[in-house]
Amino acid sequence: MDALTFLSNMVESLAWPVTVIVAVIVLKKPLEKLLPTIRKFQYKDLNLEFGELARQAEAILPKTTQVTIEHMKVPITALREVADISPRAAIMEAWRSVEYELKEAATRKNITELRQGNTKRLIDRLRENDVISGPIAVLLHDLRALRNDAVHAAELEISSASTEQYIVTANNLCNYLKSI
Repeated sequence: MDALTFLSNMVESLAWPVTVIVAVIVLKKPLEKLLPTIRKFQYKDLNLEFGELARQAEAILPKTTQVTIEHMKVPITALREVADISPRAAIMEAWRSVEYELKEAATRKNITELRQGNTKRLIDRLRENDVISGPIAVLLHDLRALRNDAVHAAELEISSASTEQYIVTANNLCNYLKSI
């Protein structure tokens, strides 16, 4: 292989990686402004839709449960402070409040024989016993899936707006669950 062939092969091999690196450098500022507005993220089997969750909750939950009164074990103000440091931790704590209210609702409705830690099954049992409606069960399953994705997908960046929507939706669900 002569020097000219070697140089030609190198240019051919490095063309796309260099182009991508240059594009990222040139578009860094516009991309930074765009990232917080992303409502859907998909990578392999991971699919997050934070913005849809808030709209779905607004359409399903009774209007009386959509208030800013705090109904979670951890106050919203504290969760917002945690979210500034770690959105994942805030989402996890908001979900824990929902889990607590699910268990309390099951206890009030005399639903027993539930294994500890099986929230999916608990939601299904509440639905089977007509304690919650089908759309509420779907919303709860979606909230649980988002929590799982947020906690387990280390490479995922979660915006402050998405975290806020999650916290408010969890609070509204806690309020609803307390009312049944």
